[in-house]
Amino acid sequence: MTELVKTVVGFDFGTKWIGVAVGQTLTRQANPLAAIRNNDWKRIESVLHEWRPQVVVVGLPLNMMGAHQAMSARAERFGRQLEGRFGINTVCSSTSAMESNFIAYGGGYANSHRHFLGLECGN
Repeated sequence: MTELVKTVVGFDFGTKWIGVAVGQTLTRQANPLAAIRNNDWKRIESVLHEWRPQVVVVGLPLNMMGAHQAMSARAERFGRQLEGRFGINTVCSSTSAMESNFIAYGGGYANSHRHFLGLECGN
C-alpha cells in the first residue's frame, strides 16, 4: 500500500504571492503551508526539499467560460520553470478542479499521470 501513497505540493500562482499547500493521497487531504513571494526560488526549493513530493500541481486560472486568460500563461510558465529547475513532475490544473484532481490522483498512479490529472503546463 505504501507505493500508492504520494505526496503532492500545490502552488496557487499569483503575480506577487504564491500560495502553497501540501497533501498526500492516503488521506486525500491537503493543508495550506504558506504564501511565498513570487520569484523566491530559494523558499520554493526549501518547500520541495522538505516535502519531497512525487508531483506538483499548479493552479491554472481560467475565466468563467473555462477558457485561458492572461494569468493562465503566467501560471503555465511557472509550472514549466518548476519542472525545469527541480526536475519534478509538474501539472497545471484548473483551480476549480485542483481538489478533485488531487483526490483522483489517489485513485491510481500510472505513467500517464499527466493525462489522468489534466493538462501539462503549457499544453
